[in-house]
Amino acid sequence: MSAQLRVRNNGTVVDQFNFESIGNGAAWIDTEPVSLSLFPGAEGTVKVNFRPPRSANVAPGSTPFGIKVISAEDPGGSTVEEGVVTVGAFADRTVELYPLTARGRTKGRFQVAVDNRGNAPINIDFAGSDPENACTYEFARPALTVEPGTAHFTKLTVVPRRKFWKGPAKTHQFQILVSEIVRAVEAPVPAMTGAGGELPPPGVTPAMVATAAVVATPAMVATPAVLASPAPETLNGTLLQEALLPPWLIKAVLAIVALALVLWVLWLTLFKPTVESAARDAVDAPMSSLNDKVDAIASTTTAPSGGGAPTTTAAGTGADGGGGATTTTVAGGGGGGGDPTTTTPTGGPFATAFGNPSDFQLGIGSSIPGGTSQAFDESFSSTFAVTDIVMQNPAGDTGLVQISRNGAVLMSSALENFRDLDLHFVAPYMFQNGQTLTMTVTCTTPGPNTPGCSTSASFGGFTK
Repeated sequence: MSAQLRVRNNGTVVDQFNFESIGNGAAWIDTEPVSLSLFPGAEGTVKVNFRPPRSANVAPGSTPFGIKVISAEDPGGSTVEEGVVTVGAFADRTVELYPLTARGRTKGRFQVAVDNRGNAPINIDFAGSDPENACTYEFARPALTVEPGTAHFTKLTVVPRRKFWKGPAKTHQFQILVSEIVRAVEAPVPAMTGAGGELPPPGVTPAMVATAAVVATPAMVATPAVLASPAPETLNGTLLQEALLPPWLIKAVLAIVALALVLWVLWLTLFKPTVESAARDAVDAPMSSLNDKVDAIASTTTAPSGGGAPTTTAAGTGADGGGGATTTTVAGGGGGGGDPTTTTPTGGPFATAFGNPSDFQLGIGSSIPGGTSQAFDESFSSTFAVTDIVMQNPAGDTGLVQISRNGAVLMSSALENFRDLDLHFVAPYMFQNGQTLTMTVTCTTPGPNTPGCSTSASFGGFTK
């Protein structure tokens, strides 16, 4: 688009006039020629060209501008002619769907991108369809406005109407319809006129004055126009609907069942016999030793096989648990047997060679407040060998427990180190007649939801 600017030299000498574009459109407005030389009283015409770039940075609509006419002889007498040019709107958009193919069991996820490279906002509507009507289409934003020079994204979820449990994937071809509605109406813009409307007559001022007038042309007059909506654009996409049960699931279940069967066979044929054999070996040794001791006790009496008075020596147990020797004498006649006489082992009759089994408990049902100590005593009137101790801390108390003999500490343990402590001794703790076993419990912090520490112990052994 172009216009004409008429210039008259009202001065008395030859002058050169230069032209400068000002205003919002100065970057894309120029003149032909760029300068004009005129004799006094002469007129000249300059062509004004409007070349707005096809860019989103140039807004459509009325844009004010000015042409400054600068006199080389009298710069102070320069003048500016103003006008308005209407920039039209242009559309340049791209729409994309990505990914083009998505997989899913219950839904597929896509995005629709709209890039507006035009210079006017555009209103976009979305709709989805497929030939078999097998899916529904959910847009995060079914309609949006995209400003010039920007891009917008909207999420799209494609949901199959029917699901299936197993089988090959089903292919759903669908289309996304992108529609644009433009409601831009351009208003008429008056033709450019010069300042004051007419050129001043010659000789108005003694100075050389550059006066310009813009003559309207048909291209500079905007007529009302309604921009038609661009044709809708179609995007094609694909959804691969997979079965709800993945193919690898059945294989995994079969593999687990096969592995369990193999482990069960290995247990029956290899591991179980090995465990049973190890258990028998672990029990045979102590049972053999115990049987030997029982046989030794049972052999305290020996019947004579002939005449005479045989003497039999049998194992005995002293008060301290050590070995002794007891002699049993059997009376007999010369050639025949008489009634045997048995001598009881020294120390009196006992249930076992170690003495009579016995046990006692300390601290059962106790509740020791936090930050205090309490002692529990057991005195002995005969020799007692402690072979087993089972201590219990059911509430998880914290503190200290000590076992002592007549004040001498035999063992100690922190309460937080155990809930159940099972101790067995090869060499027992020996307590003689008149000695005392003391269990001292120091409660630092009772267990949760308990008023005090409830530590207790059971003691097992033999009495002689």
